[in-house]
Amino acid sequence: MNDFFTGAKYVFRGCRSFYGDPAAWKYCIFPVCLMTALYILLYIGVFIATGSLVEHLTGAAARLPEYLAWLEVCIRWGIWIGGTAAFFILLAGSVTMMYELIAGFFFDALADHYEKKTFGTTAVPFSWKGTLLFTAAAIRFALGTLVILMVLFPVNLFLPFIGQILTAFIMGYCLGISSMMSSAGRNGIPLAELREAARRRRLLVTGFGVTAYLLLLIPFVTLFLLPALVLGGAELRCRELS
Repeated sequence: MNDFFTGAKYVFRGCRSFYGDPAAWKYCIFPVCLMTALYILLYIGVFIATGSLVEHLTGAAARLPEYLAWLEVCIRWGIWIGGTAAFFILLAGSVTMMYELIAGFFFDALADHYEKKTFGTTAVPFSWKGTLLFTAAAIRFALGTLVILMVLFPVNLFLPFIGQILTAFIMGYCLGISSMMSSAGRNGIPLAELREAARRRRLLVTGFGVTAYLLLLIPFVTLFLLPALVLGGAELRCRELS
């Protein structure tokens, strides 16, 4: 378990590195603003869908016999609680995909800034072909993560405790790999090689990812934590997996 807790520490080291370096903040203004807008749209969509479902099912419950009228209250609160839980699960689970599709190029520059400053290393030049291959592999990984999230979603609904533990560990591991992608791309490391290195230190990467995943479930923390995860992932890769 030492590896697990060591990985967890890199999340907080990333926070210290990012918020202790005002020069790094400029790399995150645009992606954070854009993701804020996307998260608001996601919340509105879940809210509307949940409200529609509540209205439909409570209407059906209203036709129940009087001695079962208490079910209407249970159904109403159950759906609202489930809808809220679904929002936060979708929020945390979609972080990886949004990161790859929206913020990746900005966070690549952030990782480059951090590694130059901290380790004194120079980025490996990528050809257009290499860049496209790495980007395609990253998008496939993000889509695969989204599929896993969709499979886990019904498990969370019907087996909440077990489902949440499974989701935290599986999505946490994926998030740990995702957080190291900018550093890997900067150093000319193919995604397949990064994933192989992560498999050899699975508990280390899982410790980082589970800690990050649980923090991302806190409302509004996502927008402020993502840049720090990039730096934490960069340091984790450079010190532990290089």
